[in-house]
Amino acid sequence: MGSWDQFESIDFHDSTISDLRFSFEESHLRLTIDLCNWRQDTYQPEEPEVVTLTILFTKVHSFGITGPSDSLLEHEEIFDVEITPAGSLPNLDLVKVKFILNALHADFAVLEVVASNIELLGADNKPI
Repeated sequence: MGSWDQFESIDFHDSTISDLRFSFEESHLRLTIDLCNWRQDTYQPEEPEVVTLTILFTKVHSFGITGPSDSLLEHEEIFDVEITPAGSLPNLDLVKVKFILNALHADFAVLEVVASNIELLGADNKPI
């Protein structure tokens, strides 16, 4: 299963963003999420209910936040995630990911990332 397939299989609802870091030099975005593990299809009762998941978007073409100017991304609850192809010639491999967030100071905010690659990392920063 590829990383995009893994990403699409995750239920992000009610999870929260705990950190967001963008590197211009490396053209990557690191998004750390406190993931509601109990919402996942593979969850077992002996596992922790919340786990740390880091999403590393590489070859980032663009990213941005829409919503109120005083909206903070950290600790915002994820309502939904939308994934759509975003590529056109010569970049057919681009994918657009929208995180729809329940903002603290408004109804919703949107974090949008357009990137070619994604890597999912566990709490130990190793690929999952």
